[in-house]
Amino acid sequence: MVSAAVTIGFVTSLAAFGISCGILFCTLLVRSQGGGTNRRLIAFCLALIGWSLILLLASLGGQSLPDQPYIVWQLLATALTFSVFAYLVIVIPYFRPGDRLVQAAVVIAPVLVLISLVLIWSGALFLAGPVLDTGGVTMLAVALVYGVLTFWGLLTSPHKDAPSLRLPTGLIVLALGSEMILTLRATGLGLLLMTIAGGWIAVVKLRSQLGKPVRDLRDELRVANQDLRQVVADLATERGRSADLTKQLSDSRDYGQAKLDFLDRLGHRLRTLLNSISGYTELLVTGVYGELSEKQHDRMAVIHRNSVVLLALIRDMLDFNVLDAGHMTLQLRSMSLYGLVQQALTRITVLNGGEPTTIETIVPSTIHPIMADEERFPQLLAHVMYFALKSGSAPVRVSVQNVQVKSGIGQHFTLPLIGWLADGEWVITQVSSPELILSPDEQTALFEPFSDSDDQTIHVHTGLGLTIARKLIELHQGAIWVKSQPEQGTSFYIAVRAVIL
Repeated sequence: MVSAAVTIGFVTSLAAFGISCGILFCTLLVRSQGGGTNRRLIAFCLALIGWSLILLLASLGGQSLPDQPYIVWQLLATALTFSVFAYLVIVIPYFRPGDRLVQAAVVIAPVLVLISLVLIWSGALFLAGPVLDTGGVTMLAVALVYGVLTFWGLLTSPHKDAPSLRLPTGLIVLALGSEMILTLRATGLGLLLMTIAGGWIAVVKLRSQLGKPVRDLRDELRVANQDLRQVVADLATERGRSADLTKQLSDSRDYGQAKLDFLDRLGHRLRTLLNSISGYTELLVTGVYGELSEKQHDRMAVIHRNSVVLLALIRDMLDFNVLDAGHMTLQLRSMSLYGLVQQALTRITVLNGGEPTTIETIVPSTIHPIMADEERFPQLLAHVMYFALKSGSAPVRVSVQNVQVKSGIGQHFTLPLIGWLADGEWVITQVSSPELILSPDEQTALFEPFSDSDDQTIHVHTGLGLTIARKLIELHQGAIWVKSQPEQGTSFYIAVRAVIL
């Protein structure tokens, strides 16, 4: 009987030692991924290894457990205490948060462990050998109660991992119950059951941890797949919008071309009719078809002037139509600004019905030539000069000067802003009207088509002239701006690159 008990104890302790070491080794391999759960499982494994080593060494001595020294049973009781407490620490995170009974038991557990250790090492646990004293029975009973409470806490817990811990908890309860019976305690059955429970927990937790990267990757792939689907859907939506925009752009181009063709045909037809009207009225005014009365002569002169203005407006409309469509090209060549200014004055005389104009011009002989279109540059000058002439009663003054720009600053000339003109040589034409005063709002809208002033004392009507002038000066790679002050009147500045010979 003695040899059989020793053999059973040896086999049980050896199996428990091997299983515990295997659990510890596997747990250490994935320790970096396990966090707090793995640390608690390692502590539980160490308690089981200590327990199994004590039984194993006791069995190697050839004596059965009942014949072992008193200190062996003290060590076994200590290992049992730490094993139960370590398992309780493992399952604490899986309890239901609102379970007050379980929470109270968890709080009291460290105190009971200290009391148990005092009872064990004070000699109040065993009567003689393995026979339990009242303190020992009480300690095992309390441990058994804790095991039952742990099972209950896991049974009522809503945690997703709680069901996987119920079976090993049941094995712990059976292990504590076996320790109440001397014969079973001597065989190490409680140790084996606790070791099996630890192995079960390790399999469940480590499998979950090893599968976590795969699950995380699967979740990331699922999210990436959803994002990819969303991107594909967005691309399909954007493709549809792009197709709509392309169609709208095509329709807009077709509409723009149709508008351009319509205005071009309409303008040419109107210009043909007005040319005829203007020509016949001019013949009537000059008396080719006979003398007119004073009243008739006056009325025909008005008709002739208005027809000339309408012709000019139609020409502006046709030019604006071509400029707005971006179809106008210039023939640039080096030209003297003096001749260009004279051509502009001739245009204004025609617009003014042949009457002399009060425009003073100052074009020094030292002015650099510029790259300009022989027809379009006088046109833009005429538009600016004609606006200044019609908007003010005082004589208009046109002056030209060479300006050198360095580091964005004009030499002997103040630019609106630093860097307004690029560095280099420029020729700036200034058209001044001393009595024309423009408000900031009027200056802002001055180059917009048909921008009329609300000031009834000035009657500033821009029409298309200044808009065409701005577009033409941009085609010449130049700039135009306006400056208006109450005491100095209004000045237009037209800047073009100089040609340095």
